[in-house]
Amino acid sequence: MKLNRSAGFTLMEIMIVVAVIAVLALALLPNLLSSRQAVQDSSIEASLQRAMTAQEVFHARCGTYFAGSSTSSARCTNAGAEWARIYQDTDPNVTVTTPTGTTTQYCIQASHTADSARVLHISGSTTGQPSRGIGSCS
Repeated sequence: MKLNRSAGFTLMEIMIVVAVIAVLALALLPNLLSSRQAVQDSSIEASLQRAMTAQEVFHARCGTYFAGSSTSSARCTNAGAEWARIYQDTDPNVTVTTPTGTTTQYCIQASHTADSARVLHISGSTTGQPSRGIGSCS
């Protein structure tokens, strides 16, 4: 006697396929997450680079680094307006600061909106090359 078997997949076959897909997805997940972090870091680096370039241009024009509205120099009577002309980046995640009492150093830091705990920074001064790092300005 011949059994009449209908065409289709058995439950066991479907479960094996689902298990294989799950294992593959778990193997690829870390790569996807690290790619996402790399894209975020790239975006932050670009914003930091624009701000660093603006600081160096401001220093070349005014003889001092921009330190907010309190910045003044003999070569720039309206430092805020000059800074606004030079630095037109609208990235809200970038913060430009200078150490208290000095206009020969600056620190620019930024974090991505999706991961505000990860902060990247660039520090520079009139005496050395800019340095990059992870974490807040020191």
